[in-house]
Amino acid sequence: MFEHIKQAQEREISKDSEKIILSMKNDDYLSAAHHISSLLIAALAFILIIIGMSFLEGSRPNNFLGYGLLLTAGMIIIFHESKKRKRSYIKKYAHVIVKTRLLAMKYWFADYLAKYFWLSLAVLLATSVLILEASLTGVDGWASAELYQGRKYSSSITMAITTASGLLASQVALFSFMMQQVHSKYSGVVAQTVASHRSFKLLALYPVIGLSTPFLLHNFGAPKSIESLILPAIGFMMLVGLLLTVMVAKAGLSESRAVRYFGVASAKRINTVMLPPIKVNSQVYQYFWRSLNFLGLDFRNKDRFQLITPPSKGYDVAMESIGALLGIANKAALEGQHDVFISSLISIEATMEAYAAKRKYYVSSEDEVFTYLNYQFCALVESTSKIPNQYLISNLTSSVGNIAKLTYSIGNIPRELVEDGHPGNSNNFTTALWMGLLVQCFEHTHTLTRSTAAHASIGKMSDLAKTSIMFNDSDAITLTYLPSIKKVYALCITQLNDAYHKELAGACLSKLMENLMTLSVFRDTLRGTHQDAFEETLNLICDLSKLYLAVDSSGSLTLNDPLNIALTKTSADKNCMQEIFFVVANKDISGNYSYRVAISDLRKIIEKIHEMATFSLRQNIYTSYYYLHALFEVLYLVVRGLPTKFNEYDEMDHQEQANFGFDVELVSTEQMLIELITDKLQDLTSQFYKSERVPSEWQHSVFSSLGILIIRFTDREEEFIKDKVTDLVNSYYLLVKNDIDAGKRAHYDSEKYLQLVGAWIRHFDLGEGVAQNIEYLLTSITISRNHRGGREKYGQYGYPVIHHNDFFLYPLRNIRHPKILTEDDVRIFSTFGDRLINDEILIPFARNLIEKRMR
Repeated sequence: MFEHIKQAQEREISKDSEKIILSMKNDDYLSAAHHISSLLIAALAFILIIIGMSFLEGSRPNNFLGYGLLLTAGMIIIFHESKKRKRSYIKKYAHVIVKTRLLAMKYWFADYLAKYFWLSLAVLLATSVLILEASLTGVDGWASAELYQGRKYSSSITMAITTASGLLASQVALFSFMMQQVHSKYSGVVAQTVASHRSFKLLALYPVIGLSTPFLLHNFGAPKSIESLILPAIGFMMLVGLLLTVMVAKAGLSESRAVRYFGVASAKRINTVMLPPIKVNSQVYQYFWRSLNFLGLDFRNKDRFQLITPPSKGYDVAMESIGALLGIANKAALEGQHDVFISSLISIEATMEAYAAKRKYYVSSEDEVFTYLNYQFCALVESTSKIPNQYLISNLTSSVGNIAKLTYSIGNIPRELVEDGHPGNSNNFTTALWMGLLVQCFEHTHTLTRSTAAHASIGKMSDLAKTSIMFNDSDAITLTYLPSIKKVYALCITQLNDAYHKELAGACLSKLMENLMTLSVFRDTLRGTHQDAFEETLNLICDLSKLYLAVDSSGSLTLNDPLNIALTKTSADKNCMQEIFFVVANKDISGNYSYRVAISDLRKIIEKIHEMATFSLRQNIYTSYYYLHALFEVLYLVVRGLPTKFNEYDEMDHQEQANFGFDVELVSTEQMLIELITDKLQDLTSQFYKSERVPSEWQHSVFSSLGILIIRFTDREEEFIKDKVTDLVNSYYLLVKNDIDAGKRAHYDSEKYLQLVGAWIRHFDLGEGVAQNIEYLLTSITISRNHRGGREKYGQYGYPVIHHNDFFLYPLRNIRHPKILTEDDVRIFSTFGDRLINDEILIPFARNLIEKRMR
C-alpha cells in the first residue's frame, strides 16, 4: 500500500513539475512575443517613415501625405509602448507565435521533403530575379548567336552542359537507388508516391534549364545586358541543385518519414476525389442546372447525387492506401522496425480521418472500409502480440482506439445539418465491431509483462464510450461498452492474486467512474436515453465492486480497490461518487423531465453507496467505514443547499399533483434527500455497531453527520430534521442500552459519543426526554467503564477523542475542488465545529453527569 501511495505522490509531484515547466515555457513565449512585436512595430514604423520622407520631397499634396505617414508611425510606436506593459496585450502575440509554431511543426512532420522544395524554389526564383533585373537595367541590344558560337563562350557553354549532365546523372542514380533499395522493399505504391513529390519535380527542372539554356544561347543569342551573367548564374544554380539533390536523397532514405508522407498524400487524394453529395436547395437551383443540362453543360459528377452511399472513387483510394499500409505494418512488425511500424499506424489514422470527414455526409449505416480495416487489424493484433517487442502492440492498441472513435461518422446526420445542434443517434454496428476489437486487444495483452497495451485498451474503450455519449448514442453504452468492460473485468478478477491484474481491475472501475461523470455532465444531450445508461453504469460499478470485495476482502490495502476508486479523491483528475452527486445536483434543469431525472439519479447514488456499504460489512472489510464518510460528504452538499431550481420545480410538481386531486404535503427535494440519507445512516449505524472487525472510526462520520444536521436545524428550524436526528440518536441509544442491559461491553467509545450527542440535544433543545434517557444510562455506568481520561480539553470530561484530539467534524477531503467547495464554504464549515464543540455546550452536561455519579 505504501508503495502505491509513494507512486501516487510521485505522480502528483511530476504534475507539479510539469506545471512549473509549462509556466517557464509560457514566460519564454511571452518574452519572445515582447521582442518580436517590438521589432515588427519598429520595422513598420521605419518603413512608414522612409515612405513619408520620400513624399515630403514632392508637391504640397504629397507633403500632407508624408506628414500623415510620419504621424501614423509615431502613433503606432506610442500605442505599442503603452500597451506592451499589459500582459493580455503581449499574450495575443504569444498566442500567434505558438499557433504559428504548431502549424509549422505539423507541416514539417507531415511533409519531410517540403523544406527542400522551398529551398529549390528560392534558388530558382533568386536566379531568375537576378537575371531579369540585369536584363531590365543593363544596356540595350542583342548579343547574336555567333558570339556564343565563337571561342569566347565555347568553354563556358561546354562547362554548363557538362555540369547539367552531371546533375541529371546524379539525380537518376541517387533517386533510383533511393526508390529501389529502400522504399520498394515495403511497397511500390509508397515509392511511387514519394517519387511524385514536388521537390523531385522541381529538382528535375534544374538540369532541364541547365541543358536548354546553352542550346538557346548557341542558336538564338541573348540580350547584351546579361551576356556575361547568364552562364555563371546557370552554373551556380546547377551546383546548388547538385547539393540539394544529395540532401533530398539523404533525407529520402528515412523509411518511416516516407511512410508518414504516403499517409498524408493518401488523405489529400481522398479529400480530392471524395466530395460531399450535391443537395438541391431551391426551385431556382433546379431550373438553373436543368437549363445547363439541356444545353449539355452540366459536368457535375453523377456519383455526388448519391445521398446514401459514398462514391466509389473515395472507397478505391482508401482501400488501396490502407492495403499498402497494412502490408508495411505487418512486414515492419516481423522485422522489428518499430519506427516504420508506428509511421504506418499514423498514416492509417490520417487516411481514415480524411475518409471519415467525407464519409459523414452519407447516411449509410454500413461501411466496407472500416469493416475491412477491423478484420485486418484483428489479425495484426494477434500476430503483433506474439512479437518480443511488446511496445508494438501498445502502439497498435492506441491506433485501434483512435480509429474506433471515427466510426461515429457513419450513419450520422452531420451536426451542422441538424437544427438543434444535436447529432442523430447512429445505431451502426461498426462501432460494436471496434469495441470488440479493443476487447480482443486486452485478451491478447493482459498477460504481457512489458507492455501498456492492456491499460491502453481499457482507456480506449472508455474514450469510445465517451464519444458515444457526445453523439447521443447511449445504446452503445448499455449494449456494447458495459458488457465489454464487464468481460474485461472478469478476466482481471480471475487473476486478482496478481498485483498487475489488481491494477487493471482498478483501471476498469476508474474508467467507469469517468463515464458516469460524463453521463452526468451530458444529461441534456442524451435526453430520454440518459436514465437507462446512467442507472446501468451505476449498477455495474456497484456489481463489479462487490465482485472485487467478494474475491479479495483485504480491504483498502491498495489505491486500486473499489472503496478508494469510488469514494476517495486521490488525485485531481480522478472522479468520486461525491463529485458526481454534486454535478448531478447542480446541472441546469431545463424541464420537468430533467427535474425528475436529476432526483432519480441523486437517489440512486445514495442508495448504491448504502448497498455497497452493506455488502462490504458482510464481507468484514476493514475499511467499510469509507462509505459512511461518503454519505457524510453527500449529506453536507444537501444541507448546504441545492440550487434554487429544485425549489421552483418542487412547487410546480406539488401544484400538478394538487390539480389531479391528490392531497399531499409539499416535500422539497432537500427534505427528501436528507430523510433518505438519515434513514440509510440509521440502518448502517445498526450494522456497523454489530460488526466486530470494523474500527470505531465509523462513529466519527455518523456523529459528524448528526452535527451538521443540528446546525441546519438551528439555522432553519425545520421540524423534519429534529425528528430525523432524534430517530437516529434513539436508534444508537437503544443499541448501547441493549448491550449494557445484557451485561455486554458496549461498543468502543459508544458511551463517549452518547455523552456528546446528549449535550447537543439538551443545548439545542432537540428533545429533553432523549437527553434525560442518555443521561440516566450514562449515570448508571461506572467511571471505570466510561474510559474517561486523556489530556485533551474535553476528553478528560468523557467526550470522544480522535487521534489525540477532541472531537471535530470529519474533514471534507473528497470535495475540496474550488467549484464544489468555495472559500466561503470552507470558512462557514470551520465555524460549524466551533458552534458544536465549546465550553457552553459540553462542560455543563459533563459536570451534571459527574455530580449524579457521585451521589
